[in-house]
Order: sequence, then C-alpha cells, then structure tokens
Amino acid sequence: MIRQLLKTIPGLRPTVLAARQSWRQMFLRSQGEALLQEAYRKLYGRPVDVENPTLFSEKLHAWMIRQHRQPDPRFGPLVDKLASRDYVRERLGPEYLTELYWQGSEPREFPFDDLPDRYVIKPTHSSGHVIIGGPDLDRGQAVEAMEGWLQENYYWVCREYQYLEIPPRIMVEECVDDGTEGGPFDYSIWSFNGTPKLAQLRKFPRVVNQFYDLEWNLLPLKARKHIPDIEMARPPQLEEMVKAAERLSEGLEYVRVDFYCPPGRVLYSELTLTPGAGRSRYHPPEWDLKLGEMWD
Repeated sequence: MIRQLLKTIPGLRPTVLAARQSWRQMFLRSQGEALLQEAYRKLYGRPVDVENPTLFSEKLHAWMIRQHRQPDPRFGPLVDKLASRDYVRERLGPEYLTELYWQGSEPREFPFDDLPDRYVIKPTHSSGHVIIGGPDLDRGQAVEAMEGWLQENYYWVCREYQYLEIPPRIMVEECVDDGTEGGPFDYSIWSFNGTPKLAQLRKFPRVVNQFYDLEWNLLPLKARKHIPDIEMARPPQLEEMVKAAERLSEGLEYVRVDFYCPPGRVLYSELTLTPGAGRSRYHPPEWDLKLGEMWD
C-alpha cells in the first residue's frame, strides 16, 4: 500500500525519504548524547558539563556531544585514512605520504600477486585493525578479515560522530621500517587550537606509551599507568614533525597528529580527534586538568 502511494503521488517519495533521514539523525543525536553522558558518568561519577568543561577528558566528551547536536562535515574526511591523504598532500606535500599500493571495497579482487614482499592492509573507516602482508600471509583469512571490516561502522563502537559517514574501504600501503623490532614507533604530536603542545611516543601492542614536552623531556604523564617508561633518544626529525603538525592542525580545537620516522623521513600516519574515544584515564589525575587547560 505504502509503496503504491509512493509511486502514484508526485513528490511524495522524496518527502518521505527526507522525513525518514531527519528522524534518523534526530534519533542518532539524542541516543548518542545520552550514551556519551552515561560513559563519562561511569568513568568519573558525574555528568559532562557540555557548556563549561574543565578536564581534557570532559572536553573531549563535550566536543563529541556537540558534534551530535551540530555535526561539522570537515571531520569525517580528516579521520578517513584514505581521504586524509589529500589533506596532507595539500598542506605538506606528497613526500610526507607512504606509498599507496591499492584501495578498494572488493576484498576478493585484492591484488596479492602484485604487491611487494611486505605491505600493510588496513580499513580506511575505523581504528585498531591492521594486517602485515607478505609471502606467508593466509590469503583466505585476510579476505575474510577485510570483508568483516567493511561491514563495520565504527561510529557505533563509541559514538564518535566523525566516523558515521565514512565510506568503508580497504587500503594497502608500504610497510614502514624504522629499524626497530615489532613495527615502527608512532610519534604523536598533540595540538590545541592549532598549536603543538606535547609529544607522545607509542609502540603497539602497548609496549611503549609515554609523553614528552616539545624539547623531548619526559613528562610525568601516562595514559596507561602500568606501562613502564623507557629511555628513548630524541628523534632527529622532531622539529620537522612539530612544524608539520602545526600546519595540519590549523583551525582545529584539538587533534593528535601521528607520524612514522624511518631514517631521514617523516611520514604521515593518521589524524585522531578523540583519542581513546575520550575514555582514557590520565595519570596522575591532575594531568587531566593540565591537558584541559592547554585546550583553552
């Protein structure tokens, strides 16, 4: 009956579709805000003060709630691992990009035989998934994993609105070698209102996670308090990373800019607007406030 009406009454179908989309957006926004408030309350025992947040974790949650109320279309392409390459190319130049071997949305068309001995497979629309490819890769398992990734909308994991409309795709890029075991270090520059403030050094899975000021002095700040600090030399590309992060963070309230640093190069990794979906606990607790003050 309804389908017949949509076909016979001129102009009804687009009106109904627009109303459905409007209802969907209203539902997402109200439900998303409620779940973000609930998540923050479980962590900190109080609701998010959206209008006057103070802690860094609270400001992240307030930012996410504001995105549900009034989404900013700039942010999806920034966290899209493929689309953000155009942003980096425009602001920094192609020399900051890893080599891209393939992109697509049909894993069964994956060009295994056309790739080098080492490469990295990742989804462009989510986080936490990666496959290191090579001659010994189980191709069937890799295809199955990619097909699963493509079914995922990362927004639903923690209600990070910037992921909601990213088209699901797979990308394959060069495997960066910085001369260390277990994959390259991630060098992350934290920028507030376009100004870099501190650096974070990470290696997965949870081997290293420590913070420095921009002169590479180790800070008494932890996002994972049970990971011990280790002595790490100042990277020779630190100044270049800070300058690159400044250009990429222009016009943004907060962003974490991630780089790799193989010998003689600085390579873009990704942009992160809501690290840990706002649910990381910073230690000691006073650093949550100090980071929040950097956002002012």
